[in-house]
Amino acid sequence: MILEVKDIRNWDKETIKNKISDQKNELFRIKMQRFSTGIEKPHSIKVFKSNIAKCCTVLNEKREK
Repeated sequence: MILEVKDIRNWDKETIKNKISDQKNELFRIKMQRFSTGIEKPHSIKVFKSNIAKCCTVLNEKREK
């Protein structure tokens, strides 16, 4: 699932931190699965990395305020 920045901006800091943690855990799981058995959708790795980056960017924007 691709996250939109406009939606992330409506979340509070704790929700964003939790989402980053969830996305990192899922990315790790997908990477391990890729090396062991292969994955059906290899582009999902890129989606998870992009979601993590978007969340981190919005979190940094909120810290500056």
